Amino acid sequence: MVGRATTAAGSAGHGHSSGDDAVYSRSMTALIFSENGRTASASGLSSPQLDCVGGSAKGDWSAYPHKVQCVNAGYDGSQISWHCEADLDPAVQFGDTTVVCEPYTGKGVGEGYVLRDSCRLEYALNYVAYTVKPVHVAYFCMLFAGLVWVYFRGRHTVLARFKADVEGESGGYIPIGGEPGGYGTANAARY
Repeated sequence: MVGRATTAAGSAGHGHSSGDDAVYSRSMTALIFSENGRTASASGLSSPQLDCVGGSAKGDWSAYPHKVQCVNAGYDGSQISWHCEADLDPAVQFGDTTVVCEPYTGKGVGEGYVLRDSCRLEYALNYVAYTVKPVHVAYFCMLFAGLVWVYFRGRHTVLARFKADVEGESGGYIPIGGEPGGYGTANAARY
């Protein structure tokens, strides 16, 4: 018996149920969450099945899992313990994981029932250690090459200007527009 979160293809078999939309939470042996999946809700407002709510890698979309499987690891008398696994980037690992399901509020069922396909996974994603990715190396190389080019190009331009001034090829003082012999006149004034 496998309880699944909603996927694009629909839902698979569920555990013991009472009514069409109710599933007894302790009978669900496993849940599979998908990055593009949406939950069911009695209010009609769905949520993403996978929600990164914290951790040092929150916001690093490339490290987010595409699919997560959570297995029912037992019931301690007050809540179900879930063990979640996914194919993660080696640079990250799960922190806290919480399976959240909407309680079923329909008639004819007792406590412990949840709405079918309403479960989602809230998780924290943490970096194992700081890792340098190839894209970081590429950005650094491009930045360094740009800085070197600017430095030497600027140095070459200043050196060429200095040589021209020393050798008298630049014509000496170049007047600014509005001065006698400035821009727009045939002969530049020399001071």
